[in-house]
Amino acid sequence: VLGGVLMLRYNSFCKIKHKNVIGCFLLLGLMVIKYVDITHPLLSFAQKTMGLAGILLLSFSIAYHLKRTYLNLVCSKMGDYCMDIYLLSMYVLVPLRIIYVNFGLMNYVPYWIEVTIATIAGIVIPIVISKYIVRRNRVLSMLFIGT
Repeated sequence: VLGGVLMLRYNSFCKIKHKNVIGCFLLLGLMVIKYVDITHPLLSFAQKTMGLAGILLLSFSIAYHLKRTYLNLVCSKMGDYCMDIYLLSMYVLVPLRIIYVNFGLMNYVPYWIEVTIATIAGIVIPIVISKYIVRRNRVLSMLFIGT
């Protein structure tokens, strides 16, 4: 329901000036309310509303400021492959997890390094597989991405 309402009011959200300042104040207020030890239904509603509004305003502000940057170009290219990443990443992540756990690498490699490697591999390898194999084969393209 909230998504439908936001879709109808998207242009008015985009026209708000100083989105990042308002978003930061809302999130700061959220943190203050979070550490107050009062359990009241209205306070819970205020927390959720302030958090949602703050994140929305900050995300709109970040999206506006990143329109002309290299990061936006990278993100838009990743968006072209998002379904491919979603479908093919498990074929990369499951073997990495098996190697990490079953071969005893968890005793030698910190978990944050494993997560970083899995994140990068889970994004890059499906993009490469999709670009050079799936999208060039008509049958695979129809099965995986529907085009």
